[in-house]
Amino acid sequence: MAIWKREENEPAVEPAANRPPAAPSSSLPPPAPAPPVAKPPSSYFGAQLQVKADIAGDQDVVLDGVLQGSVRLGQHVLTVGPQGQVRANIVAKQVIVMGSLEGDVTASERVEIRRTGAVTGNIRVPRIQIEDGAFLKGRIEAQPPTENLSRPTAPAATSAASPATPASAPASASSNRPATPASPTQPVQAPLLDSKS
Repeated sequence: MAIWKREENEPAVEPAANRPPAAPSSSLPPPAPAPPVAKPPSSYFGAQLQVKADIAGDQDVVLDGVLQGSVRLGQHVLTVGPQGQVRANIVAKQVIVMGSLEGDVTASERVEIRRTGAVTGNIRVPRIQIEDGAFLKGRIEAQPPTENLSRPTAPAATSAASPATPASAPASASSNRPATPASPTQPVQAPLLDSKS
């Protein structure tokens, strides 16, 4: 057996360049990598626009003009720019206010009121940031971030006739303690202190 000689019973090996391409194992080509999901661009309402409308959408919105109506953005961000003047009820994932907003705000994640921002209305949100110099006139209702905010907010029903006590608490336990609120908006009733003792 020679090192450089080929034996007669050995098959000849063709160079890779001369070989035909191997047939794929399946008739389908391999899947192409999925393109990254691009975030849709924000809609921008400029300072020169004055709009009376109900806005609903699936992308972020920046308002720098005048808007009267309502805004429902679901899982997106509403930004009221420094020149924005909005008179609307808002439902969004996040609301950033640098201008003027008059109306109720419901956000599933957070509300930011920047130092140049002014909000007149009630805010329902799990997290809020109010910068020094910002203006807020209204009520803030803190809520857990997991609560579904797709439905409109309704005022909590309270009954003055019967105090709200937990169902598991015994009736005698409520006589010496303040009532436990049934909802975050119900005021807590504290016992009066006797000034003679």
